[in-house]
Amino acid sequence: MKKTWMRLLTTMLATVLLLSVGAAAWAEEPVTFDSENLTWKQNKEPVTFSLFFNMNWSPVDVWGTDAVSQQVTADTGVSFDVIMAQDNNHLANIISTGDYPDAVFVYGTSNLQMMEDPDISYAWNDLIDQYAPEMWDLIDPSDIALATKEDGNFYTLYTHVRNQEYWDDDTQGVSYGENVLAFNSAMMEELGNPEINSTEDFYNVLAQAKEKWPDCIPYLQPKDNGNYLAFTFGMNGAGFAQGDTTVEDGQAIHYLYDREAVENYLKFMNELQLAGLVSQEGLTYDFDQEKAAILGGNVFCFASQAYDVDQINTALADIEGDGRYYTAIDHHLTVDGELRVNMINGVAGFAGFYITKSCEDPGRLIALMEYMRSPYADRLTQWGVEGVHYEMVDGYPVQDPDISWKERGDNIWYFQATFAVENAKAMGTAITNPLSQVADLVLKYKQYWSNDTALTMIDPAPTGSEEADIKASIDAMREAAMMECIMADSAEACQARIDALYETLEGIGIQQYNEYVNTQYQQNLQIVAETAAKQAE
Repeated sequence: MKKTWMRLLTTMLATVLLLSVGAAAWAEEPVTFDSENLTWKQNKEPVTFSLFFNMNWSPVDVWGTDAVSQQVTADTGVSFDVIMAQDNNHLANIISTGDYPDAVFVYGTSNLQMMEDPDISYAWNDLIDQYAPEMWDLIDPSDIALATKEDGNFYTLYTHVRNQEYWDDDTQGVSYGENVLAFNSAMMEELGNPEINSTEDFYNVLAQAKEKWPDCIPYLQPKDNGNYLAFTFGMNGAGFAQGDTTVEDGQAIHYLYDREAVENYLKFMNELQLAGLVSQEGLTYDFDQEKAAILGGNVFCFASQAYDVDQINTALADIEGDGRYYTAIDHHLTVDGELRVNMINGVAGFAGFYITKSCEDPGRLIALMEYMRSPYADRLTQWGVEGVHYEMVDGYPVQDPDISWKERGDNIWYFQATFAVENAKAMGTAITNPLSQVADLVLKYKQYWSNDTALTMIDPAPTGSEEADIKASIDAMREAAMMECIMADSAEACQARIDALYETLEGIGIQQYNEYVNTQYQQNLQIVAETAAKQAE
């Protein structure tokens, strides 16, 4: 605890000192993103770096083919030769060779952990000191604190940070990536618009749809963003793509260790599969495949992001003579009469941009990050080019629906994106799109979330440690093992596979991993309490 407390104090003190130095050096004039002498504005000579990124939902994997990347290059002179992740192990394989690209932009805690290594990545604080000292005056100290590691350095500043002030503000919705269920409205009306408030209701309405329309797909749950039911059964949303650590009975654990939630979810999915109520093929779909199946088929219900419901309805409206419309439910379902959803925010941010030790011109990339942190670049990389791709209406961006995502290139190269600018786009969509539901959904679903600052402060296990190896082993097996449970040919076989899953987890060492994260969590709880007490004095 003392070590972690000292780390926090050291980080806070260092931040204050650095900001003071920055202020003194630039005392002639306050530093803003409009200042002419910012480092990124001093050198706009063309330069190309190699970049690895794992946003594999992106429709773009070549820099310069979309408007956003073209504008970034026009503004800064920087271009990238892009390497798109082929699978979840791609980054680890690259790191094992020691032959790194110049930069890495990734999400997922295990990926962030791999990159936050002084032998692999430059510390941003060192690069800022050396190449862009004025940048200190442009960074929120809380962003630095969230990203600072045990060694006192920060190797990136995370995108889409949400602090406690955000969580306390009821007018701020959750991400438009919130997972929801959407139902074909006309089909629901034919069924008499039955209420869907529990998992039993959900099962029954799927069965009714299958009976009435034997050729329909009752339920389509994709691999990407299909976690609504998992969350409903209590599998915490901080897991999966992010930290995989949640809190149960005051203890920090890997979310798979909450066997009751995981087992009940897998059994329910197996029931749907055995009854022919969920598309087996659909369980492997990404969003593009899911969208194609919905547009081209007879899907009764699907799981997706809230924003994607609007995208699908807009696409359906463009099909002449097609009157289909999907309505998302605005709540989580109960399980056996109780609400089990347990959405705890336990991550500091979403993604990180890392400058590797292979980069021969790291100063140019830290200067690019200074540019990326500006309100202008934040809007550019998340909304597109103003006047071309969107117009401001009532303070929100309204994008031109006739310009494709692939052509715009927003939400791809968003290396220092903020959550507020992301959500503003969702609000803008709602202003002019009569089909939009996302603005309402992001507010309705916030009630299911809570924030745990102590959880966000947990550091991943160091690369090469036993705990890091345990985490990697869990990551490598969980997806296939859970799919085997869902696809079992009987309830008994499903139970046997769940038992085997937990025997494997115990053998891998999940208990040891839990002890590692919980030790930090308990220390962090005390730090949070002590900090709150000092602020109250």
